[in-house]
Amino acid sequence: MQKEKNVFRIRCYNSRLSAYAYTADRGWQSDTNIIDAGLDVTKCRDIAHQLVKWDTGKNFNVILGGGSRVFLPTGTTDALGSKGQRSDGVNLIEEWLNDRKAEGKGAEYVWNRTALLNAADNTDYILGKEKSEES
Repeated sequence: MQKEKNVFRIRCYNSRLSAYAYTADRGWQSDTNIIDAGLDVTKCRDIAHQLVKWDTGKNFNVILGGGSRVFLPTGTTDALGSKGQRSDGVNLIEEWLNDRKAEGKGAEYVWNRTALLNAADNTDYILGKEKSEES
């Protein structure tokens, strides 16, 4: 990776989220949290969705940190054993990868130090998640 990349360490449940997300409650990390609050997910988007789909978040070149559960649909488990929490059936990690590739950009998803170090030198975007606290 070239040094001029935009790097941002992300945790959806953190004050850093104000750099890329609009939310009335920092606990609204996935659409399931919005539904549980009795709100319409088409009018109030969850934090993970905003990071992946909205302009500010999707333009970060490197996103590292936080767990993957709010990015994965229920019924799925990632390589580290984190169980998905999303009710909409959307895998935001796959969507992030597909969106970058549709733009003609090199993108990689990493989940540990080895995967990060093995990322191709010409990778334009990296998304790295850790094991979720609540797997």
